[in-house]
Amino acid sequence: MSDKSGKMNSNMVWLFALGTALLSVATGWATSGLGTKVSAAVFFGVFALGGFLSSFLTDAGKGKAIGAMIFASVLTAIGYFIVIKMVISGATGAAAAAAGGTAQAKVAAGAAMGAVGSLMGIFVAVLVLVETLVAGIGGAVVGAKSKKKALA
Repeated sequence: MSDKSGKMNSNMVWLFALGTALLSVATGWATSGLGTKVSAAVFFGVFALGGFLSSFLTDAGKGKAIGAMIFASVLTAIGYFIVIKMVISGATGAAAAAAGGTAQAKVAAGAAMGAVGSLMGIFVAVLVLVETLVAGIGGAVVGAKSKKKALA
Protein backbone atom coordinates (compact mmCIF):
# COMPACT_ATOMS: atom_id res chain seq x y z
CA MET A 1 0.00 0.00 0.00
CA SER A 2 3.04 2.27 0.22
CA ASP A 3 2.74 2.99 -3.51
CA LYS A 4 -0.61 4.70 -2.82
CA SER A 5 0.47 6.81 0.14
CA GLY A 6 0.35 10.54 -0.41
CA LYS A 7 -0.99 10.32 -3.98
CA MET A 8 -4.38 12.01 -3.53
CA ASN A 9 -4.91 15.75 -3.53
CA SER A 10 -4.63 17.30 -0.08
CA ASN A 11 -8.21 18.61 -0.26
CA MET A 12 -9.48 15.03 -0.26
CA VAL A 13 -9.09 15.03 3.54
CA TRP A 14 -12.41 16.90 3.69
CA LEU A 15 -14.10 14.13 1.72
CA PHE A 16 -12.57 11.56 4.08
CA ALA A 17 -13.88 13.61 7.03
CA LEU A 18 -17.41 13.80 5.64
CA GLY A 19 -17.36 10.11 4.72
CA THR A 20 -16.13 9.21 8.18
CA ALA A 21 -18.90 11.22 9.85
CA LEU A 22 -21.60 9.61 7.69
CA LEU A 23 -20.17 6.10 7.96
CA SER A 24 -19.85 6.36 11.74
CA VAL A 25 -23.52 7.25 12.12
CA ALA A 26 -24.52 4.42 9.76
CA THR A 27 -22.40 1.86 11.61
CA GLY A 28 -23.72 3.13 14.94
CA TRP A 29 -27.24 2.44 13.73
CA ALA A 30 -26.30 -0.92 12.17
CA THR A 31 -24.58 -2.21 15.30
CA SER A 32 -27.11 -0.88 17.79
CA GLY A 33 -28.51 -4.34 18.46
CA LEU A 34 -25.09 -5.79 19.32
CA GLY A 35 -24.66 -3.87 22.57
CA THR A 36 -23.14 -0.57 23.56
CA LYS A 37 -19.56 -1.84 23.84
CA VAL A 38 -19.56 -3.28 20.32
CA SER A 39 -21.25 -0.19 18.94
CA ALA A 40 -18.76 2.13 20.63
CA ALA A 41 -15.79 0.05 19.46
CA VAL A 42 -16.97 0.05 15.85
CA PHE A 43 -17.71 3.79 16.07
CA PHE A 44 -14.20 4.42 17.44
CA GLY A 45 -12.66 2.20 14.77
CA VAL A 46 -14.42 4.01 11.94
CA PHE A 47 -13.09 7.36 13.14
CA ALA A 48 -9.58 6.01 13.70
CA LEU A 49 -9.53 4.45 10.23
CA GLY A 50 -10.94 7.62 8.66
CA GLY A 51 -8.24 9.70 10.33
CA PHE A 52 -5.54 7.26 9.27
CA LEU A 53 -6.67 7.14 5.66
CA SER A 54 -7.14 10.90 5.42
CA SER A 55 -3.50 11.54 6.23
CA PHE A 56 -1.95 8.40 4.73
CA LEU A 57 -3.56 8.48 1.29
CA THR A 58 -3.47 12.24 0.66
CA ASP A 59 -0.56 14.61 0.32
CA ALA A 60 -2.02 16.75 3.10
CA GLY A 61 0.06 17.51 6.12
CA LYS A 62 -0.71 16.19 9.57
CA GLY A 63 -2.31 19.50 10.61
CA LYS A 64 -4.80 19.54 7.74
CA ALA A 65 -5.79 15.92 8.41
CA ILE A 66 -6.26 16.69 12.11
CA GLY A 67 -8.35 19.76 11.22
CA ALA A 68 -10.54 17.67 8.94
CA MET A 69 -11.08 15.09 11.66
CA ILE A 70 -11.96 17.82 14.17
CA PHE A 71 -14.55 19.03 11.64
CA ALA A 72 -15.92 15.49 11.30
CA SER A 73 -16.07 15.12 15.09
CA VAL A 74 -17.98 18.37 15.56
CA LEU A 75 -20.33 17.51 12.69
CA THR A 76 -21.06 14.10 14.19
CA ALA A 77 -21.60 15.53 17.70
CA ILE A 78 -24.05 18.13 16.34
CA GLY A 79 -25.92 15.41 14.49
CA TYR A 80 -26.19 13.26 17.60
CA PHE A 81 -27.34 16.26 19.66
CA ILE A 82 -30.16 16.97 17.21
CA VAL A 83 -31.29 13.35 17.06
CA ILE A 84 -31.21 12.79 20.84
CA LYS A 85 -32.95 16.10 21.57
CA MET A 86 -35.73 15.31 19.10
CA VAL A 87 -36.23 11.76 20.34
CA ILE A 88 -36.20 12.59 24.06
CA SER A 89 -38.30 15.74 23.68
CA GLY A 90 -40.84 13.95 21.51
CA ALA A 91 -41.20 10.94 23.78
CA THR A 92 -41.41 12.89 27.02
CA GLY A 93 -43.64 15.55 25.48
CA ALA A 94 -46.11 12.88 24.34
CA ALA A 95 -46.10 11.38 27.82
CA ALA A 96 -46.78 14.79 29.37
CA ALA A 97 -49.64 15.43 26.97
CA ALA A 98 -51.17 12.04 27.72
CA ALA A 99 -51.03 12.71 31.46
CA GLY A 100 -53.83 15.25 31.19
CA GLY A 101 -54.31 18.49 33.06
CA THR A 102 -54.93 22.02 31.91
CA ALA A 103 -53.57 23.43 28.66
CA GLN A 104 -51.18 25.61 30.62
CA ALA A 105 -49.84 22.59 32.53
CA LYS A 106 -49.33 20.73 29.25
CA VAL A 107 -47.36 23.64 27.80
CA ALA A 108 -45.21 23.85 30.93
CA ALA A 109 -44.61 20.10 30.88
CA GLY A 110 -43.70 20.25 27.17
CA ALA A 111 -41.19 23.04 27.84
CA ALA A 112 -39.67 21.11 30.72
CA MET A 113 -39.37 17.99 28.57
CA GLY A 114 -37.74 20.05 25.82
CA ALA A 115 -35.16 21.13 28.37
CA VAL A 116 -34.59 17.50 29.39
CA GLY A 117 -34.13 16.59 25.73
CA SER A 118 -31.58 19.38 25.32
CA LEU A 119 -29.63 18.28 28.39
CA MET A 120 -29.55 14.67 27.24
CA GLY A 121 -28.53 15.82 23.75
CA ILE A 122 -25.67 17.87 25.17
CA PHE A 123 -24.52 14.96 27.33
CA VAL A 124 -24.47 12.54 24.38
CA ALA A 125 -22.89 15.14 22.07
CA VAL A 126 -20.02 15.73 24.49
CA LEU A 127 -19.38 11.98 24.79
CA VAL A 128 -19.45 11.58 21.01
CA LEU A 129 -17.18 14.59 20.55
CA VAL A 130 -14.55 13.28 22.97
CA GLU A 131 -14.57 9.77 21.50
CA THR A 132 -14.38 10.96 17.91
CA LEU A 133 -11.67 13.54 18.63
CA VAL A 134 -9.45 10.94 20.27
CA ALA A 135 -10.00 8.38 17.51
CA GLY A 136 -9.83 10.79 14.57
CA ILE A 137 -6.78 12.73 15.73
CA GLY A 138 -5.01 9.54 16.79
CA GLY A 139 -5.69 7.98 13.40
CA ALA A 140 -4.49 11.10 11.56
CA VAL A 141 -1.23 11.21 13.54
CA VAL A 142 -0.54 7.51 12.98
CA GLY A 143 -1.40 7.88 9.29
CA ALA A 144 0.97 10.81 8.89
CA LYS A 145 3.80 8.88 10.57
CA SER A 146 3.10 5.82 8.44
CA LYS A 147 3.07 7.92 5.26
CA LYS A 148 6.37 9.52 6.21
CA LYS A 149 7.89 6.09 6.80
CA ALA A 150 6.42 4.68 3.54
CA LEU A 151 7.72 7.58 1.45
CA ALA A 152 11.18 7.52 3.00
